[in-house]
Amino acid sequence: MGGYIIIGQSNANGRSYSNEFSVGALRENYGTNILYAYRERSWQDGSIPEDLTLGKIRPDSKNRVGVEAALGRHLAAHSSEEILLVKYCSGGTSIKNFLPESENLFQPMISFLKAQKKECEKRGYALEWRCLFVITGESDSTGENAKEFRSRFLTVQDALKKELSAPSLPVVFSLLRGDWKDTAASNYSRLNDSALLINQSVTKMADSDPLIRVSPSNGDLLTRFDRGDSKTDGIHYTSDSYSVLGRRLYRTLFPENGGMIDQNHNGDCDIFEALYMGRGNKGDQKKASTDPKDTDRDGITDWAENELADLEPDNNDSLTTGQAFSDLPVLLSRLEGRNSREQMASVNWQECSGARTNGILQSIGAFWTGPQHDTTISNGQIVTTNSAGTKPVQHTLTFTEPVRDLHVVVSGMAQNNRVAFSSPFRLLKKEGDVSEEENSISGSGEGNSSATLVFDGPLEKLTITTPGNDAISFLLKATVTIPGVPLR
Repeated sequence: MGGYIIIGQSNANGRSYSNEFSVGALRENYGTNILYAYRERSWQDGSIPEDLTLGKIRPDSKNRVGVEAALGRHLAAHSSEEILLVKYCSGGTSIKNFLPESENLFQPMISFLKAQKKECEKRGYALEWRCLFVITGESDSTGENAKEFRSRFLTVQDALKKELSAPSLPVVFSLLRGDWKDTAASNYSRLNDSALLINQSVTKMADSDPLIRVSPSNGDLLTRFDRGDSKTDGIHYTSDSYSVLGRRLYRTLFPENGGMIDQNHNGDCDIFEALYMGRGNKGDQKKASTDPKDTDRDGITDWAENELADLEPDNNDSLTTGQAFSDLPVLLSRLEGRNSREQMASVNWQECSGARTNGILQSIGAFWTGPQHDTTISNGQIVTTNSAGTKPVQHTLTFTEPVRDLHVVVSGMAQNNRVAFSSPFRLLKKEGDVSEEENSISGSGEGNSSATLVFDGPLEKLTITTPGNDAISFLLKATVTIPGVPLR
């Protein structure tokens, strides 16, 4: 059994409500194949205002929830072993309150963690601690405390590893927003510089210690004040933001997991295989494979984007690349294990009928049509065929929106094949006899002419004329900036 620990202050507790999740699976179903225990200890008087004994993941007595809903679901989905998730938190505290001193939270926390391990052993599990998730820092965001955060953090880390007999225990730290809003309930807006100092300090620790990792910046997470749920609470996140943070924490620990599409053509989309690894329930598999809803029209279903930490179902440029509809090429690039800043994303084609073939390029629709239009699709390339005997046939490709920075590779042009484009192009490369005239190219010879073109301006349409039985191959690719790191 793998054991995972969440510690921290009120944003580790979770100060939003389960019925506010926009994702139905989180709002309606907490059932997972993991054991979960939660204790919220009051720092002021030593009482225990919340205590959930070992069982399934569930909201507290006030229906409040935190990162455990999404984090637990991901841990359960990816693991071939049983999982224990333990949360021990105290609102209004700082990392100083977790130092291994008397009259502090450290020893009660250790006692609680060891009690959960003992209970698991009674149930027949051999437990190994696998990761510590730390969600704290708001109360540390003063000039004096921020300077001491690094040394205090390391002290807590070392003491935990010793007490739990886990010398190689990874730590995932949740970065602070660094842009808190000043509300009637707080004065955190004046502490943003200190919050950034804490983030920088922990990030430097992670650079030198492979056991310490930091989540991506959480400046985009909404507080209850940001979303209008509260007129005063500019510190605690919304339920959906806790869900995003839970996925980010998971992905920080396991960056290799994620994805969608069906690259091995086995009927399961890649996001299901990566997130659930064949062990998810059939309902999730059906959702992953068949749910067609795609609010932002970026070629990735809402279900898939809700499962990924940094993609948003209502934003087709979730990673702010500056290019509309960038999510699909970003995801495809990550799935293929690429992480360079510039990549070429090719069209994702789908055979529809003998006279029509649909595709997506950066989520811009691409539609081939023609009266005698047979297609073969492989590796992003399409072969369009005239099967009308000796009768000339015209095929047309149109985009729902103009495409910029487009590269087109045309292969297999025979004599009198002609491709006309709606915009000027530059000829980068050619093989065989290729003629250029009025925004068009023509082939000749034995059908082995090819050309590589680039369009600096927007392209809306191209038209192919093929005399007699003939076929031409096309590869359409566009440049897109890929942020982040590969998933595999």
